[in-house]
Amino acid sequence: MTCFGFARLTDAKTKAEIEDAVFSRENRNDIPVVLQLSYSKPKDTDVAKVMVAAKISATSLHDSLYVVVALFDADGAFVTQTAESTNLDLPTDAATAKDPAVTLRWELPGIAPGDYLVRLVLRESKGTATTTISRTLKVL
Repeated sequence: MTCFGFARLTDAKTKAEIEDAVFSRENRNDIPVVLQLSYSKPKDTDVAKVMVAAKISATSLHDSLYVVVALFDADGAFVTQTAESTNLDLPTDAATAKDPAVTLRWELPGIAPGDYLVRLVLRESKGTATTTISRTLKVL
């Protein structure tokens, strides 16, 4: 299986660890994150757009993260995902700011009504700090 759009990742071990984290049921919190889920469904359609927002503490972060947001149905089957390597461009005083955080947002369009599990995986690109969070979402 490919590693969710991280084709440029040359380290096979990192690819495997990210992929394992996506399909794992274990939660891990090396990087403090607040995760918010919602969806939007226009009145005249049968599909919704799932919206995911993560407020990530910048106190212990370096310059970039690998991020995967994956959606699984009620039976645990993989539905869709988005993946990216995000350069955080943190200001030099981020670690000493009052509330140093970065908010990232993603959209997963074309989602049918049902019960889902949203899985967020964050991994520092220069290190092993990883956060994995699972949340349920019911799309009506």
